[in-house]
Amino acid sequence: MNEGVEPACVDWRQRLAESRRANEDEPTRRYVQLATVDEDGCGRCRTVLFRELLDDPPRLMFVTHCQSPKARQMRENPWGEACWYFRETLEQFRFLGRYEPLGADCADAQRPFRRQVWEQMPEKGKKLFYWPAPGELRTPETDFEPKGDMATSPASFCVVLLEVVRVDWLDLKPWPHERVIYERNDDGQWRARSVVA
Repeated sequence: MNEGVEPACVDWRQRLAESRRANEDEPTRRYVQLATVDEDGCGRCRTVLFRELLDDPPRLMFVTHCQSPKARQMRENPWGEACWYFRETLEQFRFLGRYEPLGADCADAQRPFRRQVWEQMPEKGKKLFYWPAPGELRTPETDFEPKGDMATSPASFCVVLLEVVRVDWLDLKPWPHERVIYERNDDGQWRARSVVA
């Protein structure tokens, strides 16, 4: 490898697919940590369920409640990072990019996609969006039961896309550890560099 550049045939999406397959029996393989920045400039991190990897441009997809702090933080500062650790293969992927929350007020062109994501949600997952807003005081009278038909997504349902511009892959199995940084340029082309872990 010249100047730390990896062969063009190695793609982070291929690595990610292989890691997901290799960790198929690991229950935590679907959970990713998402980081945002709050209104005070403090970093915030939480674990969310990964839904899908969309391509062209590559985007990680999640869902959240529109009134959650993370949804508000994504609207105010769209830059963030996702971190995904695979326990069985001792690999970590960090995805830097821009969040795009798609709520009920999303553009007309995005509404069919948002509707499709809602339709594919399991019923138990849909019920979460009929609960009171995250962070509200919980009392014995707090109502968690959906009202009406769940066929249509409520205003609280938000699809979150993280458009990936940089991937930092770390493999802790070899000694010394292996680490590759993938960066996307303005033309959508990816460049990979092997760096010290």
